[in-house]
Amino acid sequence: MLVLSLMRWWYGSGWVWAAGRLRARLGRVGRDYSVPILLKTLFSPWKQLITTAGQTSTISIKFNILIDNLVSRLVGCMVRSMTLLAAGFIWLLTLIIGVGVLILWPIIPAMLVFIPLIAFGVLL
Repeated sequence: MLVLSLMRWWYGSGWVWAAGRLRARLGRVGRDYSVPILLKTLFSPWKQLITTAGQTSTISIKFNILIDNLVSRLVGCMVRSMTLLAAGFIWLLTLIIGVGVLILWPIIPAMLVFIPLIAFGVLL
């Protein structure tokens, strides 16, 4: 009776549960890497480092301030872009493994029976 209940769950609501877990994992990758925040702040200065001009600034000082702020934004964009690439890689890897599990889901119970038999040479 227990085996029959397990099989009913495995091939029924268990498959839906596994798909829901995959969806939750994909969402968690986005939250763990703060993807929405990274996209909103992609061109923000790195660590909010902003140089401001005084009241008696000359043109060369203003140019230096412009370069400082531009470099800070460039560094911020590069770091955030690399983090987004890492998040995309992890998301894709999670998707590939999750889809593989969903494809193998129907044969996992059979594998639990046949793999030990093959390992001990019974089915050779």
